[in-house]
Amino acid sequence: MMLRGLLISISLLWFSCGPPLEHNPLLVIAGPKDVTRIEVFDEEGETLWLLVAEEPRSLDSIHYFVVPSGFSQAAPVDGVLPRPLVPGEVLLVETRTLKRTFRHLGVASSQTRMEIVNYTMEMSEESTEAGVTGK
Repeated sequence: MMLRGLLISISLLWFSCGPPLEHNPLLVIAGPKDVTRIEVFDEEGETLWLLVAEEPRSLDSIHYFVVPSGFSQAAPVDGVLPRPLVPGEVLLVETRTLKRTFRHLGVASSQTRMEIVNYTMEMSEESTEAGVTGK
């Protein structure tokens, strides 16, 4: 009887909190400061998760399902968690800063993590218009 109660408690915790979080981040940010926006896309280009900063923020990493301090979740709406990632699916994580846009192409390795295959960096339109180069 005690085991049954424990199993029910675990099941309720799963459904109230969503999938278990892993300690490994979805993406480690190795230098960009002043992050303004983070967006995760599936291979069809559909937004799975969109975070927007109230003000530019420095981040070290991004954990799927966890909204960093100073950010708000714009998609999915109404505080609904994004769907779990499907191992093997192709993903694109776009991280915007004041000066650059970083695009990380990868493959989901679990419900909350991806392995990076390739990445690109572009100067943001605002910084190009302001004459910012290379840094």
